[in-house]
Amino acid sequence: MTTQQILVVDDDPGFRRLLETILRGEGYEVTTASSKQVALHLCEKKQYHLVITDLRLPDGDGIEILRRLREHAPEVPVVLITAFGTVATAVEAMKLGAFDFLSKPLQNPDELRLLVRKIFDHVAVRHESALFREQEAERFDCGAIIAGHPKMKKVIELARKVAPTNATVLITGESGT
Repeated sequence: MTTQQILVVDDDPGFRRLLETILRGEGYEVTTASSKQVALHLCEKKQYHLVITDLRLPDGDGIEILRRLREHAPEVPVVLITAFGTVATAVEAMKLGAFDFLSKPLQNPDELRLLVRKIFDHVAVRHESALFREQEAERFDCGAIIAGHPKMKKVIELARKVAPTNATVLITGESGT
């Protein structure tokens, strides 16, 4: 398995180093950036598994990084961190697709560790679910059945619903073409 790549974006060098140290200690590969522009440039060159960004940056804000990632890499989870958090900002961030919102200073390093584990567990479950759906679609492909009548389409839809179960199904009706 490849090492998870995390990008940490914060203009405070001390806080940036703290996050980097905690995350490297957990075995993650960490890249850091001190500004929005540097972060966006890094995201263009490399695919990260997680981006943790400060809300307030010298050349913009973390919301802009979040927006850009949603456009170009929507599967990448983003966590926003700030000392200036408001409920309105948190709501905006979550509506734009932020995975979570943390306040700084970080009260306990375990808070970050647990959040990152939760994110990667969530991503793994989402990936497994997508693989399962894909396998089920291949296993029960109705592409060869030609059905134009709404009742026949309903039968096929019902068959799709019962296919993953162990239920016995009896289909009755007239035979024909």
